[in-house]
Formats: sequence, structure tokens, C-alpha cells
Amino acid sequence: MIDKCQYGYIKDRKKISWLWLAACIVIGVAIFLAGYMLNHNRANVFTVVAILMVLPAAKRVVNLVVLAGKKGVSRQRYDKVVRAAGGCIVLTDYVFSSVDKVMHLDFLLIRNEMLLAVTAPSRQDTHYLKKYLNEIAQKTGGYKVKIFHNEDELIRFLQKAETTKSNEARDEKVREYLRSLAV
Repeated sequence: MIDKCQYGYIKDRKKISWLWLAACIVIGVAIFLAGYMLNHNRANVFTVVAILMVLPAAKRVVNLVVLAGKKGVSRQRYDKVVRAAGGCIVLTDYVFSSVDKVMHLDFLLIRNEMLLAVTAPSRQDTHYLKKYLNEIAQKTGGYKVKIFHNEDELIRFLQKAETTKSNEARDEKVREYLRSLAV
């Protein structure tokens, strides 16, 4: 299983969610049928247990709805950004939500007290995305936010930007906070 914000996470999460959903349905139906065959009546404890199988299935359905239409980055794009990042923290396949919206970033880099984000090709409200990332940045200690529309813009920025020694412990805390927000 691939961890959140790692290459291939979205594809892996969709596959796992489909498998769990199918398993919940099969188990629920099997429990119901076993109870029906044993008691020749559907009003029994087996029916209640089968109905409770809806809860884990619903969690998987929500996961699939949130990830619907989201695609992970290609291996070529990922390798290209990681090479250009030069050892800074790279989060990819980053899907996160606020109270109002579900947002998707192809890449999110933590470097020199900056959050550098590359938006996914799906239609998104970049103004809202930047506002939300700025709120996150303020909570994590005043990181600046810069949003790019493709990885080539990001790579050009990284080539021009100064490299200063960053506080690795602080960056790691920011990374863990950002991962906690991921779906």
C-alpha cells in the first residue's frame, strides 16, 4: 500500500477502495443469506449485522467519490520534478479538502520556507486554493505560498531561486501537517 502524498497514491487508493467495497458487499450479502437460510425469515440478528456492513462500504464510496476524476502524475513528470527539486520535500498526488471544496495538486514542494504547488489539470478555483494554502501556511509558521499551473513553471522557478539552508525539523513538521490534511 502506498502512503499518502507518494507517487501512485491516487491509483492505488482507488483500486483498494474498489476491492474493499466489493468485499463489504459480498460479506454483507453472505451474512444476510446465511441468516435467511438458517431462520427462513429476514427479521433476525444476521440481517442487522449485514446492514451494518453498509458503514465500511459507505466509507469506501465516499473515498471513491472524492477521488473520482483525479489522476495521478506520470512517472516521467514525477522524476522530472524530483530531479529539479534537489532534495527538498516533494508531495505528489495530493488531494485534500476544506469545508467547501475538494482540491487536487499534482505536486507540493516544501523548500526555503515556501510551499510550491503545481495544480492538477482538473478544473479548480485557484484563487480559493491559494487562499486555503495561505491559511495552512500561516498555521505552520509563516511559510509563503506560490502556485504554478504546470511543472515547467515550477522547474524554471527552482532553477532561479536561491538555495538557503532550511530548518529540516520544521519542514518535516509542515510535511506531517500537510499529510494529515490529505484524503
